[in-house]
Amino acid sequence: MQHRHWLIFGLLSSSGCTLLAEAALPADDGEGGAGAAVSSGGTTNDGGAHTTCEAPSTCVAPPGIGFFELSRVPATSNTSACANDATPSITFLGPFGAPSCSCECGVPSGGACSPPTLTCHQTPDCSSAAIDATLNYGDACSVVPNSTNMLACLVTAPAVVSVNPTCREAEPIMVPIEAFEERIEACPTTGACQGELACASSSACVAIDGDAECPADFPERLVTFASGDDGRTCPACACSAESSCTGGSYTFHDRDNCADKDPPILIGSACTDVTPLLDNNQGAGSYAAATLNADCIAGGAETGAGYVAPMQPRTYCCPSGGAP
Repeated sequence: MQHRHWLIFGLLSSSGCTLLAEAALPADDGEGGAGAAVSSGGTTNDGGAHTTCEAPSTCVAPPGIGFFELSRVPATSNTSACANDATPSITFLGPFGAPSCSCECGVPSGGACSPPTLTCHQTPDCSSAAIDATLNYGDACSVVPNSTNMLACLVTAPAVVSVNPTCREAEPIMVPIEAFEERIEACPTTGACQGELACASSSACVAIDGDAECPADFPERLVTFASGDDGRTCPACACSAESSCTGGSYTFHDRDNCADKDPPILIGSACTDVTPLLDNNQGAGSYAAATLNADCIAGGAETGAGYVAPMQPRTYCCPSGGAP
């Protein structure tokens, strides 16, 4: 007499347990051969159905869309191939909130300095009224008029910015640029099983699409996301130029071509008599241009707004202590 035993496999989902398959296996009562049972490891052959699920892995019915080995890595790291050269399934954790924002305004362009103000007098102590002794600032050397037979000069005002430099418009830089903090790389478990069964190791996790509850045998729940709606923004950059002028000087020489037989005289902020250099109806002055110091300064808020709204959830359910 032949007895019938029913082996029932169930597929768990977030809404309960759904009947997956029924199989009638004949029992060995001495009247016939025994049926091939589902392998818990190793390789079996049942009428040509080949199983390559090596112990200690076992062939079981996955309560979801399959078993996976999980790796948890920073979202910025490179993706690694699975041990069986399969491409891992990628989902993400830790959507970012409001970003930090910065601006790189670059270097300023343009701008100019006016020369320092040179004031000259026809008395050696600068007590007489000032006269027009303006040098030709565009030339390397300016000849002092022959009619000037006595001259004392001083600088009465420093060089100032006459043309403001400009700064280019800059795009804000969002930090971090990534939408998520971490990435889950899920590699399918290796090994083949018969029928609807899947090969699972003791550390394998079950994948269930959606934000699902986990079955009791896989209590550690990890909800990940395939994508996100990035609503983060940064305020516009405000780049302004800060500038100043330094230096700028006048020097008198005893030759019309600014050559020197006698030592030249540098004019500072104190009254300086240059008459000794104006003998033989010769004498000239030279001007060293002031230096423009400029920088582009970034302004605006340092904190952006918005957040990443995670989308397309996938739940991984892992055995106790098995979640990454």
